[in-house]
Amino acid sequence: MSSLQPPDEPEKTKAFATAIIHWLSEFPKSPIAPDTTIDVFLQPPTLYKIFKVLFLRDDFEALQNDKWFLENEAVMGTSVIHIHEYTMKQIDILDELLDLHLRAKVDLNTMPHLNLYKLVVFQDHGELKKMCQILFRIGTSTSRLSTNGLAYVEFLTDVDKTAINQFKETGISVSMANRKKNKYPGLREKTMPPAETNSDYDCSDSKSGGAGASGSCYYIEEEVWDALNWENAIYESLIYKLSREMHN
Repeated sequence: MSSLQPPDEPEKTKAFATAIIHWLSEFPKSPIAPDTTIDVFLQPPTLYKIFKVLFLRDDFEALQNDKWFLENEAVMGTSVIHIHEYTMKQIDILDELLDLHLRAKVDLNTMPHLNLYKLVVFQDHGELKKMCQILFRIGTSTSRLSTNGLAYVEFLTDVDKTAINQFKETGISVSMANRKKNKYPGLREKTMPPAETNSDYDCSDSKSGGAGASGSCYYIEEEVWDALNWENAIYESLIYKLSREMHN
């Protein structure tokens, strides 16, 4: 897989992940520090604690999954099989938490196609990039601490800001070819029927009248509009904060 990527792509992804670590370390009760390594960042217990900082407390109280993320449990055991099954359980829980949060908060077609298994088990660079994109969007838009997240962006160095800016556009702009099939894979798909043609959501499916076809196409346009509104809200918030600082 790595041979298909540009030579500098893994390094750019690592720089992006490092910038996200620096940013996340600013949140109150953050489980990571600015010098946390990417390996530690990708451990299921670390991701779980990050989710607990960003998500609503009700999401965790209802599931009561803390017992699966006790210190060292993910790396201790009497056999490889035991560790593997335990880690898979942790991944399932993380997947479910993202399911609960994202399905309630965002249009899923604007999210990257994340595979948590490849991320945790293989530390795949492509999945690392997507996880960081998702965390950045959650932390600046849908989190209970999104206001903090927007402000913390300004605390970053220029190097970290550049690393984030290189990837954040991709995080909210999924290619049209993948929109019909790349819903967030951890979510149980119930609402969007599978598309069989090459057109996005098969806009030409309703040939007896234009209303049905235009309705399908408008759904795609609405997704893009929501994504642009989200990004615009970030910029407006930052501009507002900066203007207040200049006048104080």
